[in-house]
Formats: sequence, structure tokens, C-alpha cells
Amino acid sequence: MRRSLCALLIVLSGCGTHAYHLVQRGDSLYSVGWSYGYDYKDVARWNGLRPPYELTPGQRLRFMPSAGVKVSVPKQPVIVEPEPRATQVPSPSRAPTAQKNTGIVTWRWPADGKIVGRFDAGDPLKKGINIGGELGQPVRAAAAGKVVYSGSGLIGYGKLIILKHNEALLSAYAHNKDLLVTEGETVEVGKQIAAMGSSGANVVMLHFEIRRDGVPVDPIEYLPGRQ
Repeated sequence: MRRSLCALLIVLSGCGTHAYHLVQRGDSLYSVGWSYGYDYKDVARWNGLRPPYELTPGQRLRFMPSAGVKVSVPKQPVIVEPEPRATQVPSPSRAPTAQKNTGIVTWRWPADGKIVGRFDAGDPLKKGINIGGELGQPVRAAAAGKVVYSGSGLIGYGKLIILKHNEALLSAYAHNKDLLVTEGETVEVGKQIAAMGSSGANVVMLHFEIRRDGVPVDPIEYLPGRQ
């Protein structure tokens, strides 16, 4: 793992009124925001960053607005733990599109397999769904987008890919065996982006998340129903 646990913890100074992240090699604005549960747009605004949001190792990223603006309480990093296998719960039929800012996003399932872990908004360890499968099985882009992170620097996610679909929606694909795309690459819906694995987990599975404006949402609400 490229970074220590300390590098992912929020550092407080003084009387706890300032919080920041010390940028490590391999960090991106998107991966930092994902780690702490912030919308990348907020982190950029708080730090005066503009696209393409280039970061420098050793740089401090503040997790608070400028003076005079109400401070948001920093969230703890999301650490994903594998769940025991269970029988699949049939997915209800959902509209496979979502619209925000830049138009419609069309979704598809990122991998074949049984759902072995469900989303729970009240549980910090269940911010997505887990899909069981076979080692090396294709992991595909659930929607068209741009690769904004491809690496293994986020604790609890193993080899991870994050895709940006529009200004509001990001998706993540964790615990892969191999990563087949690089940062900055544009992918179409259904393109294979990784091979399923167990990096950061003790079973072979894909951990899949969708976040809207930095907030985890239930992927089942976005994915099309399964027959």
C-alpha cells in the first residue's frame, strides 16, 4: 500500500478549527474527496483549485470554507470490509438513467454475479454493493465517463478505479485484480476497465459505489432491473 494509515487521517491543528489532508504521491482531487466523503467540487473551491486540479506531494488540502462561511464537519474515511456471501435479493425494476447538470447518464451493471452485500446509508462500511464473481472476470464501466483515479492508494479499496460521469455523479470499482485503464482516459458504457479480484478483501468480488455530489447513494436505485 502506497501510503500509511496516518496519511489518510484528517489532521487537526490548534483547537480543532482547521482540518486538512497532506497530499501523497498518486493522490488526485477525486480520490482525496472520495476518501473523506466530500464532493470534489467543494474541496476544489475551498482550496482555490481549478481544472485540471493538479496536486503536488506535500500540499495541504483544507476541508473547510473560507472565513465567514459555515464550516462543514469533516467525514471519516470510508473503509470497505467484505461481507459474507448471501443469496441474491432480486433487484427491483428501476429507470437506468439519472440527470444532473450535464444531461442523462445511462447505467448498466458493472459485472455479472450475485449481490453479496447491500447498500446501507446508516452503515459507514456499506456505501455500495458487493457483486460476487470469479477471479479475472470482466469489470465494465457502468456508464460512460472519464477515468479520474486508477490506483491502489485508498485504504480499504484495494486496486480501485473512479469514473466521473458528469458534474454530479461518480462511480467506483474496488478490489480488482488488474486495472485496465489509466487516469484521463474516456470510456464508453460497457467497456472493460478491470479484472475482478480480491485486493483489499478476502473474497473475490467487485465493490461498486455511486456518489452524487459526494454523497453515497444506493446503486440499485440507478442500475436497471435484472431479469
